[in-house]
Amino acid sequence: MGFFESLLLSLLGVSVVFLVLIILMTCVNITSKVVGGKKSKEQEQPEKMEAASPVSVPETVLTPVYAKGSAGEVKTFDVPDRTAAVIMAVVADGLDIPLAQLRFRSIKEV
Repeated sequence: MGFFESLLLSLLGVSVVFLVLIILMTCVNITSKVVGGKKSKEQEQPEKMEAASPVSVPETVLTPVYAKGSAGEVKTFDVPDRTAAVIMAVVADGLDIPLAQLRFRSIKEV
């Protein structure tokens, strides 16, 4: 096989690969349009943000809790003290570090 024949064969192979990719891209686009259907106007436009009304936060939510043996204060956001203590104990046990050496800044429910 000569140089020009091998060059022609490689160009033919590359063109076949690109042709198949174009056909696959067209099939995917058609399938997504058929299966996806049309979006309603509500879905196309993002929701308008309403003016936020001021919310009062009870002081019990922002009250820092001092856990016995921990380094510093821990802010708990709507988490009972018992749950916060259990979370700190589990983290300390999982890390194999004494609780007094860990510093928790805040604990909140996600």
